[in-house]
Amino acid sequence: MSMRPPINCLFDNLQQQSIVTFWLFEQLNFRIRGKIAGFDEFMNVVIVNAEEIPIDKETGKEIITKAKKLGRILLKGDNITLITTNNDTVKESQPTDKIIQKPKDTTNKMVGTLEG
Repeated sequence: MSMRPPINCLFDNLQQQSIVTFWLFEQLNFRIRGKIAGFDEFMNVVIVNAEEIPIDKETGKEIITKAKKLGRILLKGDNITLITTNNDTVKESQPTDKIIQKPKDTTNKMVGTLEG
């Protein structure tokens, strides 16, 4: 099976208006969840209805009841480590075809939209 470019997966989530969770680089205390409104070739992402979801330090689980509403935000691509759709969970046995990982080489020109 050939790998789909990460930008295509990101675009699918934009078109389907899926709720996605962003795991952040060197930030283990919380994750960002919301809908993608647009992105650019550097994977900077505009997120609407964004929420900051705290992570329990002992269990590593999300504490949904303490989510902080952020509204519309711009998340810089350098801060994104991993993107999952809301109903995906990361498990050792789970296929990773629905998980979007930022490519290490960002010199490729990718087309996105920052409308809205």
